[in-house]
Amino acid sequence: MRGVAAPAERTAPPSRDSVAEVLRAARAGERAALRGVRGVAVALGRTIANLVNLLNPQAVIMGGSLASVLELCRAELEAELDVRAMSEARRGSSCVPPGSATTRR
Repeated sequence: MRGVAAPAERTAPPSRDSVAEVLRAARAGERAALRGVRGVAVALGRTIANLVNLLNPQAVIMGGSLASVLELCRAELEAELDVRAMSEARRGSSCVPPGSATTRR
């Protein structure tokens, strides 16, 4: 989540508190914070696409602050996944927060 601070126009070094601050601001609709979270979502989508292509998981569980990124910018994250993951692997996988029905056995 280090990349969320710069686009969100925050100068504090990355920390749990500064990430939480940016996520709170994004939820409140602050444009700079949303821009930062969107940037993280796109980068995360690229990274998850590589994992999907390599491991073909049924679900990628997005915990902690990544669950907030998923909540706020699912469309951006999934758009990147759709473009970069192989179609067959992509069809069989999804990004989910912890505790969702997909993560329970």
